[in-house]
Amino acid sequence: MTALPALAQEPSYSIEGTITDATGAAMSGVRVVVAPQQETLTDAFGRFRIGGLRPGPHRLSAAKTGFQTVERRVEAGPNAPAVRIVLDPATMLQVVEVSGAAELVGESVMKLGGALHELPRAATVYDADELRERNIRSVPELLAFVPGMSPNSYRTGGYHFYARGFRMGPADTRVDGFTGVNLGGGYGASMFGVEQAVLLRGPAGLQYGANAAPGGLINLVTKKPRSARATRLDLRGATYAGAGVAPGERPSLSFDFDSTGAVTRGGRILYRTLFSVERANYFTRDVLDRGRYANGSMTFRLDPAGLYSITPVFQYTVNYRPAGGGIVVSPGTSLSTNDGVSGPIHLDDLSPHDVNLSAGFQNYLARQAGFDFRSAPGPSLSVNLSYRAVSNDRHISQFTPQVGTAAQVALLRNLGLVQRVQSKSESDNRYQNIDFNTAYEIRRATWKSTMQVGAYTLLTNTRSTVLVGPAPAAGFPIHIYTGAGSAPVDQYPALRFDPYQTTTNWNGFFQNRTSVLRNRVVLTVGLGYGQSHPGGLPVRRGKLMPNYGLVYNVTGSVALYGSYSTSFNPVDPTLQDFAGRLGAFDPTTGKNYEAGAKLSLPNRRTSATLSFFRNSISNALVQTGINDVNANGVRYYVEAGTRRGRGVELSGDHQLHPAVFVSAAVSYTDAIYTGSGPASAASTLAIPGSRAEKTPRWAWNSRLTYERSEGKFSGFGGSVSLLWQDQRLGSNGARTFAAPDPLMLPAYTRADASVFYRFDARTDIAVHIENLTDRRIFLNATTGSSIEMAPPRAATLRLSYRF
Repeated sequence: MTALPALAQEPSYSIEGTITDATGAAMSGVRVVVAPQQETLTDAFGRFRIGGLRPGPHRLSAAKTGFQTVERRVEAGPNAPAVRIVLDPATMLQVVEVSGAAELVGESVMKLGGALHELPRAATVYDADELRERNIRSVPELLAFVPGMSPNSYRTGGYHFYARGFRMGPADTRVDGFTGVNLGGGYGASMFGVEQAVLLRGPAGLQYGANAAPGGLINLVTKKPRSARATRLDLRGATYAGAGVAPGERPSLSFDFDSTGAVTRGGRILYRTLFSVERANYFTRDVLDRGRYANGSMTFRLDPAGLYSITPVFQYTVNYRPAGGGIVVSPGTSLSTNDGVSGPIHLDDLSPHDVNLSAGFQNYLARQAGFDFRSAPGPSLSVNLSYRAVSNDRHISQFTPQVGTAAQVALLRNLGLVQRVQSKSESDNRYQNIDFNTAYEIRRATWKSTMQVGAYTLLTNTRSTVLVGPAPAAGFPIHIYTGAGSAPVDQYPALRFDPYQTTTNWNGFFQNRTSVLRNRVVLTVGLGYGQSHPGGLPVRRGKLMPNYGLVYNVTGSVALYGSYSTSFNPVDPTLQDFAGRLGAFDPTTGKNYEAGAKLSLPNRRTSATLSFFRNSISNALVQTGINDVNANGVRYYVEAGTRRGRGVELSGDHQLHPAVFVSAAVSYTDAIYTGSGPASAASTLAIPGSRAEKTPRWAWNSRLTYERSEGKFSGFGGSVSLLWQDQRLGSNGARTFAAPDPLMLPAYTRADASVFYRFDARTDIAVHIENLTDRRIFLNATTGSSIEMAPPRAATLRLSYRF
C-alpha cells in the first residue's frame, strides 16, 4: 500500500504591538479585536498579541471607554512589523469639537475619516448611551443642549431647526448621510436606532450638494451589526406632573429591543435587529402619540480578513400624531404682527392644557431599504458605495385654530371662542440616494496625505393632492377655557393627486488632507460642484465651491485651527433680471469662516474648545412687486443678501474625581437680516438689521454627573443639568415692514435631574425628571392666538436588561 502524502497546512502568524495614550503612557485594558472575531486586552505595559491568523491583511480595532476607537489595516506574516497605536481621549458630553469614535465621526461629517485633531470644524456628538441617559427621544429635544443650535418646534414644524442663526430645512437632518427622513410640515426625526447623533455647525455643501443655508447639518448614524453578541431591552414609563396635569393623568409607555451578534461561528455574517413600540400621551389632553419602529441589517464579510463587506439595511416607521399638542391661546397677548406690540406673553389668561383646541391627526409611514459596501483593496486604498431607497408618505386631516380677521379677534377677546379651519392633504415622496467615495493614503516618516473623490446623487419623485373645489371656511368655534363648542365635521372637498414631480440633484467633490512635521500641521482642501435637474425644466447649474481647513498643533495638548467652508443652491435659469436676461444669476451661496483653539489633557480627563465664526448668504434672489416689471413686461429678480451671523462658542469638560464629571458650554450668536431688495416689494422684505428668529443671543448649559464604581455605593449614580436660553423672536420668519412685531419669547431656565442604579452587569434602573422646577417655557409663537409651550415637569422610569 502506498502511503498518502501529508496534507500541507497553511502557516499561521500573530499580530502584536503596543497601545499608548497621547502622552506616550502605556494603556492597559484596551480591547483589541482582529476581524472577524479574535480579541484580547492589553496588559499593564500596553502590549497585546493575537495569534492563529492567516498571512495577509487584517482589520484591527482598539477601543477603551473614554477614548476614541481606532481602526487600522494591519499585516500578519513572517516579517510583519509590530503595531503601535495611540488612543486620543474622547470628550464625553458636549463639545464644540467632535467626540466619540473619530473615524465614525469623521466619515459621517466630512466623509473623510480622521482623528479629532485633524478636523477643523465645529460639531457636537452624542452617542446612544448619552441619548439614553438624557432620555432624548427626538432631534428637537436634543438641540437645546448644543452650542449655537436651537429647535423650531417640538411638534409640527419640528423638522426645522436653527443653526448659527439660520433656519434649516427637512433635508438638513439626514440618516447615515441620506435625505428623505424628514418632510416639510412634519415632526422632528426620532432617535430610534441611532448610534451617534452628529450635529455639525457650518455648511456641508462640499460633501452633500445643493443647500444655500450655511448654518449646519444633523446626521443620525444608525446602529449596525457587531461581532460581540448582545441584547438590550428597555422598558419606559412616563408621566407629567406640572402645569395643571396630575401625576398619572397622561401616562406614556414604550418598549425598545436591540440585539446584535454573529450568525456564523467564524463571524463572517453579523446581524442587528431593533424594534420599538410607544404609546406616549402629550401633556395636552387627547393627544396620544403612537409609533412603531423596526430596523434590521446584516453584514456579510466577503473575505476572511473582513476587508470587503456589504451590509443590507431596512427600516420601517409608522407614526400617528394627533393635532394640537402643546398649543395654547392668550387673548390678552398681542394678536397682530403690526400693532407695535411684541410682548410680553400674558400668563394669567393662557388656555389650559385640559382643552385641546385642535382636532384630527397627521399620519406618517416611512420605509427605507438599501446597502453599504465597504472595501479596502489595498493597504492605503478604500472604496465605499451606499444606496438608500426611501419612501415617506403622509396623510393629514385636522382642524386648527384660526384668529386672522377682525371678526375672529373680537370673537376671541369678547367671548373666549376660536374658530377652527380644516386642512386635509396627502403626499407620496420617493427618494433614491447613491453615495460613492474612494480614498487613497500615502504615509511617510514625517508626513501623510489622504486624497478622496466622491459623488452623491439624489433622485426625488414626489406628488401631493390638490382640492377639487373650494376649501371650507373656518367654523366650529370652541371655548378656549372650557372646551365647549360644536364638534368638527369633515366638509372638505375631494382630493386628487397631481402627477409625480421628478428632480435629480448630483454633486461631485475632491478632498485632500495632508499632515506634515509629524502631524504638527494638518491642511485640508476641497473642491465641489453640483447641478439640479428638475423634470422637464432647464438645468440649474452650480459653480465650483472651495473649502479649506488648517490645524496647527502647538503642543501635544493645544491646537489652533481655522476653516473656510461653503454651500450653494443653483438658481432657476428661467428667472429674468432687470434687463430681461435669462440665466444671469450666480447660485445662492453660503459662506462660513471659523477659527478656534482646542485643549486636551488626557491624564486629567480635561478638554476645552473655543470657536469663533462668521457666516452669511449672498446672491439670494428677491422678486419685485406686482407693478414693477422689466422691458419684457414681467416681474424680475434682484440679488440681495439675506442673513449674517457671527459669534463665539466655548465648551469644556473635566473629571473632578474618579466618580464625578462636569461639562459646560456657552454660546453667543449675533444673527441678523441684511441687504435690501426692490422698493416695490419693500412690505414683504426683511427689515435690515433685524434679529434672526428662534436664535437666542446668549445660551449656556452645564451638567454634573456622578457614578460610583466601587465601594459600598457601587453602581449608584445621578446627574443634574441646567440650561438657560436668552429671549428669542418667536416667528417662523423675518420681521418685515408689513409684519414688524411678532412676539418675543421670554428667556428661560430649565433644570433636569436623574438618578440610576446598576444592580449588576445586566440590569439597571433609572429615573429622569425633565423641567424639575416646572417652568413655563415658550417655544414658538408669532401672536397670542397660537403659542407652543414646551412640556411641564415630566418623570420617566426606565428599566433596562442586557444579556
